[in-house]
Formats: sequence, structure tokens, C-alpha cells
Amino acid sequence: MKRKQLLPNKAARIDLHPRSTEQDCEEKDHAIEALNREVERLNTVLEQRSRELADRDLRIEELEIALSREISIRELRIEELEIALTKDPVSGFMNRKKLLKEFLPDEVKRAKLLGKPLSVIIMDLDHLKEINDCDGHAAGDEALRQQWDVIRKSMRESDTAARIGGDECVIVCEASAKAVEAVARRLGKEMRQRSVGSITLTCSIGYATLAAGMDADTLMQLADQALYAAKGVAKVEQENGKTKSIQVDPKGRDRIRSAESLPKWHAFLEDKGISSDPKPRLHQARRAEDVAA
Repeated sequence: MKRKQLLPNKAARIDLHPRSTEQDCEEKDHAIEALNREVERLNTVLEQRSRELADRDLRIEELEIALSREISIRELRIEELEIALTKDPVSGFMNRKKLLKEFLPDEVKRAKLLGKPLSVIIMDLDHLKEINDCDGHAAGDEALRQQWDVIRKSMRESDTAARIGGDECVIVCEASAKAVEAVARRLGKEMRQRSVGSITLTCSIGYATLAAGMDADTLMQLADQALYAAKGVAKVEQENGKTKSIQVDPKGRDRIRSAESLPKWHAFLEDKGISSDPKPRLHQARRAEDVAA
């Protein structure tokens, strides 16, 4: 029996849908075009995103500049507020609150800790009210400017000036009793060389030097009493509890007084039958008989 010869399947060997080279090229071209379109689209998206990022960076930079400007403005305002809280706006000196509440107590502590001398001068103009009344407030203002100028030019680098009210100024000096006396006398001499119109300006000065057992309040109180003594004025307590200033020594003798001269001044008042305000204790003061009137 003869085996049947198996013939290959012609359908398997024959391409029923023959593809021409031209068709293949068209498909490739379409694919390339589609790819190019996609690349172009992605490039467009990328450019758009880049512009958005650039715009955002620009806005961030503008915000940073605006924020920096606002911070600078606020820092300037804070600085102005700090100056307003510590400086007298007219004279430019330290103000009363800063002097009495912070600066002087700190300086007293520092002087005691380091063993350095510390003195306080209180100075005011003589006859400022009369200048204002007779020559007008413009003349009074000029007298004050002259006073402040004298203080600035007479101060040493280590000294600090404060205005505590009206024509009353304080100078805090790192100086012994002898050295501060020289500063006080220089202030008085310089003041007498100033004038407003035909009026020669003069001042009264009281000063005190820190000693053992004193605090800032006592130091200021002593200098203030020395100022009143320099003006020849006594502060007398009245029946209603209020204090009244009376002119005891019209000539005033010496317009510069130290706290160490207060015992002699109080003895002078007692001889006249005047009972002045209670006197703070004078630490390490010289004996009254050794102090010139």
C-alpha cells in the first residue's frame, strides 16, 4: 500500500494581503508625524510650564522684596519707638523715664561691682520764666538750645546727658567728687559765656558722688537738694502736706553746690528757723565745718 504524499498548505505559504513598500513607508511617515506632533505638544506643555514657573519665581522674588521692605519699615518703626521711649524728642538727650528707671540704677550697680566712681550733676537755667515772660517764648527756646549746646560741648566721652523736664538736665559722670566738681564748674563757666539778646545766661548746678550704702534714688535726691541749695531755695512742707519752694538766699552766693555741702546748708536754714524737707543720710560726707558755705 502506497503512502499518500502530504502536500504543504498553499494558504500558509501565500500572503493573502500582500503589503507594498509604499504602504509601509506611509505608515512610518504617519507614525513619525504623530510622534513629531506629540513631541511638539510636549514641548508646548514644557514651555508653558516653564513660563508658569518663571512667573511664579518672579512673584516669589517680588514677594521677597516686598517682605524685605516691610521688615525694614517695621524695624525702622521699632527703632523710632525705642528712641521715642528712651530719648527726649527736643534735646536728643536721654529722657527722664529711661534715666531713672533703667540707666542710672544700672550704672550704680556697675560702679559698685567694678569699684569705679560715679557722680550725678543736675543743672537748670536761671530766670528762664523771666526770659519767657519778658522776651517771649522764642527767646526762652533759644536759651534752652544754648544750654543743651553747652552740655554737649562740656561732656566727656564717658558722660551721659538726660533731660528730665523743662530746663532741668542731668549728666551722669564716671568721676570722683573732685573730678565732677571740675565738670560742674566748666559747665557754669561755659554757660556764662552764652547770651540771648542782651541777657547773659547763667545756671545753677547741684552734684553728688556715689558713696557706700547709696542707691540711685538717694544719689539723685542728694544732687537735687544740692541744686536747690545752689539756687538759694528751700523746699518747705506746708500744713496741707504739699511742698513749697521759698527763696532763702536771694544772692545765691555760689551757683554750684555739692551734696557734701548740704549739712552746712541745712544748718544755715535751721539758723533762720526754716524746717526743710527731711534730709537723706549723707554717706562719707565731710564734716560741716570743713565745707564752705
